[in-house]
Amino acid sequence: MTMFRNILLATASVFALAAVGCSDPEPQTDPEAVVVTGVTVSPSTLTIYIGDAPVTLQAEIVPSNADNKAVTWSGDNAYVATVDPKTGVVTAVGPGKATITAATGDGDFEGTCVVTVKDHGDDIVYEFVREGVETTLNDQGEQIGRIAWGLTADGILALSGEGKMKSYFEDLTLETFATDAPWFALDVTSVVIQKGITSIGQLAFAGMEGIEKVTIGRDVEEIGIGAFAFCSELEEVVVGRSVENVRQMAFFECSSLKGIEFPDALESIYNQAFEGCTSLATVTVGNQLGGIGAKAFEMCTALTGIELPDTVAAIGDRAFFGCRSLANATLGSGLLYLGTGQEIVGGVFESCTSLKSIVIPDGVPTIHNGAFYACSALTEVVIGEGVTLIGGNAFDSCTSLTSITIPAAMELIDLYAFRNCPALANVTVMGETPPDLYQDYESNNYLSFTRTDDVLHVPAGSVADYEASRDWSEAFGDIVEQ
Repeated sequence: MTMFRNILLATASVFALAAVGCSDPEPQTDPEAVVVTGVTVSPSTLTIYIGDAPVTLQAEIVPSNADNKAVTWSGDNAYVATVDPKTGVVTAVGPGKATITAATGDGDFEGTCVVTVKDHGDDIVYEFVREGVETTLNDQGEQIGRIAWGLTADGILALSGEGKMKSYFEDLTLETFATDAPWFALDVTSVVIQKGITSIGQLAFAGMEGIEKVTIGRDVEEIGIGAFAFCSELEEVVVGRSVENVRQMAFFECSSLKGIEFPDALESIYNQAFEGCTSLATVTVGNQLGGIGAKAFEMCTALTGIELPDTVAAIGDRAFFGCRSLANATLGSGLLYLGTGQEIVGGVFESCTSLKSIVIPDGVPTIHNGAFYACSALTEVVIGEGVTLIGGNAFDSCTSLTSITIPAAMELIDLYAFRNCPALANVTVMGETPPDLYQDYESNNYLSFTRTDDVLHVPAGSVADYEASRDWSEAFGDIVEQ
């Protein structure tokens, strides 16, 4: 019996060893392999137009030295845009939005690009019930534009041709506002400016209250003075890829316009371009904008946010005056002029009662008069290191502002700069030498700060200098080292 049991045990051992020897080998991982940890798609957003050349997206693998950089491309809306699964080449199909995804071959990582496809209407052939031709001459009598126009039975005004449109006014003021464009009295609901036209004439469509949509062709570089002023029913504007300049009052009092997106070609938005566009909630300006004129977005009361690129060097006075829904504003690092304090009385962000925080870039030397006057929700302000002057009433009536740090370069804080700021309990000055304050002790009318018992924080070793300054010692109850 014992022998039989030993034979069984030996046999079982042999079978066990055989089973182990016949099993599949465990997969081996190369300890020196560089694995993928993520992927991003460049660009992350893309706007293209029907008829444009296909665009190739780039998948950027993280880390850049990963061994397997293979990706597979896919899209979620082939009616808007298609993508080659191997190359990432995107082709516009129809108006709308589509998300293009790059999926890694190594790991489970995805990167995306949101593609917006727009239609210029450039290749549409219309049947007109009314039509005509407008020729544009320069000062020497030479032809610089020939524009054919036609009106369809359903109210589409289509313009095609070459060169610049005519200007349709001799003197533009609010009192003498008028246009003699041949389509002015027609029943127009939509305007399509087709390829070949390089500018929209001054006052070309001004006062045409029935226009609801405008499609601007791919070759238009400039939207002229007052081109769509007082188009009170205009809700939608599709902007072509070449627009560089939006001239004065171009969309003045277009009170139904809800949003607008400009291409990267945009360089300048001139004075009063969108003043009184009370329904304008969103504005996208691209990454090449250089300047925004005075009153450009004044009283755009529905505007919720603005993000300006680093290329913006100047913002004119009252540019965002009265934008009471503006909760977020990003100023690019290249900003040099926050208002001028000269031509127009009123601050850049005056009465933006929803604005909560602001960062003033280092390159701005002056925060001009009334820049943030009556921004009653403003709680956080970062003043750039290069600011040397805070203008009169700059932060007057910022009733929620709790603290402020004055940079070391500051030279002068002008009259009423921080008047009526009851929550301002923490003031820090970085300069060892006290900046000048604008004070008038006899009349007590020109105080930079409202007199308070709050504590002023100054650099170590500077308390005596600030206490010796009547301006600062009169304004604050106590002065201490930081």
